[in-house]
Amino acid sequence: MATRYLIFFGHPGAGTSSVAAHLAAACTETGRGTILIGCGDDLAPALVSRAAVNHDSWTTGFKRLGCRLLRPSGNGWSEPVRRLGEELAARHLAAELVLIDAGADRTLLKALLSAGLANLIVAVTDAEPASLRAINQLWWAVQNEQVEVGLIGNNLTEPYAGPIVADFARKTGTGLQGYLPRTLAVIRSAFLGETVIEAAPLNHAAYLYRDLAKLLLNPGDFALPEPLDDEDFRDWAAGWGDRLYDLGEGYVGGGGI
Repeated sequence: MATRYLIFFGHPGAGTSSVAAHLAAACTETGRGTILIGCGDDLAPALVSRAAVNHDSWTTGFKRLGCRLLRPSGNGWSEPVRRLGEELAARHLAAELVLIDAGADRTLLKALLSAGLANLIVAVTDAEPASLRAINQLWWAVQNEQVEVGLIGNNLTEPYAGPIVADFARKTGTGLQGYLPRTLAVIRSAFLGETVIEAAPLNHAAYLYRDLAKLLLNPGDFALPEPLDDEDFRDWAAGWGDRLYDLGEGYVGGGGI
């Protein structure tokens, strides 16, 4: 079976590293050979690695999850990504899935795409306009790439947050959606330095990640989203601003958020 590469991308603060770590734990829990590559400052592999994490070597974490940190060289990401590809090729028999936390680094994403290390780009967003705008810009950036895309709404705590992300997905024609609340169990697990799958495997949040992992692991139909231009995005965001103002003032509309 060919190795499948999942790239996680999102605006700072959207929880990209946490989502990547949790889904890596959910995937490796199934017995599938899984690797997690952390490229940002959040050190995603540390969340699921029992060993010390450093910049120069592989570590083995939760249920034999392979973990690796990757950093840019003085000339950017091209050389580190090339070396990563060689290292992964040497490990291909044990790696069905490679999850790469790219954070908000578009230069890294471009290098991964150029190296053929991307089958699915998983965009992670909360309901904040800056985060959604970053994903809309991402959709523009991948218009000419042969890659699947998915969208995960994360840290959705308020009742209006899910509908905002769902409406953005509808407006841009984005499929493969997942919705994750910010739960106390996830926060507690982070303080313990673990994923919720490790710290509270029977918690409802752990099952949400497991269900989402099942969606992401199965290749879907190739269909790139249709991003909004700047004016359309501003109009869309302003429309939600008006609706949230009405909600805050207690106005009752025609039903729903």
